[in-house]
Amino acid sequence: MLWRTPKPIGPAEQGIELQKLAIELLQYHARISTVLTVTGLDRAVVKKLQSHLTIRPTGRTPYNLSLGRRQALFTIQTAYALSCFDLLRQSSDVSLGRALSLAYCLYLQRFQSPLAAEAHCHVSPSPKFRQPDVTIDMLFTLAGFTYGIWGFTKSMELVTCPKCSSRFPSPPVTPEAASEECPFCRVAARYTRDPRVRAFIDDVSRPELDRDTSLA
Repeated sequence: MLWRTPKPIGPAEQGIELQKLAIELLQYHARISTVLTVTGLDRAVVKKLQSHLTIRPTGRTPYNLSLGRRQALFTIQTAYALSCFDLLRQSSDVSLGRALSLAYCLYLQRFQSPLAAEAHCHVSPSPKFRQPDVTIDMLFTLAGFTYGIWGFTKSMELVTCPKCSSRFPSPPVTPEAASEECPFCRVAARYTRDPRVRAFIDDVSRPELDRDTSLA
């Protein structure tokens, strides 16, 4: 286990659920500021929960709006994580904070990160595990810009490519521009001639993990 179960800090059931969510986010190495914004908990409470972790969070770089436009493989990963968040946030039974945590768990699971096994995402350890390219703070920031939540100003959206119908995060663009910038189309065009692309796609496509995507 990554943390020792602390005594509940507050008696309210909602407070306990928020503390559980905070622990999950900390296990994903979220920044303290991210945890505070998502949960609304007091800093002292989060610090107390953090003290029970055996792996200390290290602060991760937020999402850079220009990074995804330059790196197609990275944008594909953010597209998967954000699409999971988009589906989860539409459920009346899932809060935005819980949607963030679950979406990131599904991302780690899909792209074979060691954090997935460590953070109880129902994934068995595998030699094919890779360090996550998308951090929880990146997904938090990207979701904030896309939906105008958590104090962010909306400046992004999930754009649909008119050619392949894939969705990816981007500033608002015309259909013609979406087609030109689509990371899925760009990667498909490079697959046969770029060994790095082939290695990435082949690694994340192999059914080597127990991909239990249950949200229970």
